[in-house]
Formats: sequence, structure tokens, C-alpha cells
Amino acid sequence: MAQSDNEPARPAGGEAARLRDRIDRGETGDKVDFSDPSAAPLGTDDEAGTNSVDPAQLRHAKAAETAHGPTKGAAKHVAETDKAGPADLQRSRHPAWMPWAAVAVIVVAVALYLMGGS
Repeated sequence: MAQSDNEPARPAGGEAARLRDRIDRGETGDKVDFSDPSAAPLGTDDEAGTNSVDPAQLRHAKAAETAHGPTKGAAKHVAETDKAGPADLQRSRHPAWMPWAAVAVIVVAVALYLMGGS
């Protein structure tokens, strides 16, 4: 979609935020669906210097990030699903009976050891 000469230039800040969200959701193919707080977000330096993101830099970043395609199992668009928070990601995937089964195995092993030792 080409921008006409009499249209005002649209700030790229929103576009940078959308690309950053796509990267965090794993839609660009280079990571899993998880926020990466340790990485400097796209456009951070420009915004800190009170400049908008350069559209040419944004196009280059978008092309580089989306060249791989979505990661397998990448999340759907944010409007379609809620992002999983840290508490959701840290929940155990083991069934609730698993710890009790481990305790039962230990009790049986100790009982057999004590019976065999006397």
C-alpha cells in the first residue's frame, strides 16, 4: 500500500510494537511464544531519544524477523487468545497423583529393605 504525497507520514511506533508482539508470540520463527524481557525491544533507542522509528529500519527488521515463518505451535493473534503469564507457564504438567505414586514407591522400597535386612 503506497502512501500518497499529501498524506502525513504515519509514525512507525505502533508498527514496531506490533512487530515486537509478533516476535514475542513466536510468529516470526526464531523463538518460542514467550516474552523476552532481557532483550532491548525494537525501537527502544529511537523512542528514548524522542525520535520515531525509521520506517526503512522497521521494514528491514520485519523482513529479517519474518523470513523464517511462524514457529511450530506459535500463538494465535492476541485478539484470539490471551497471552500466558509466568504463573501459567510455570505450572506443572504432571498429573496430581504423580507425587503420591512416588511416595508410595519409596514406602514400599523402604519396607522391602527393612524386611530383607532382618
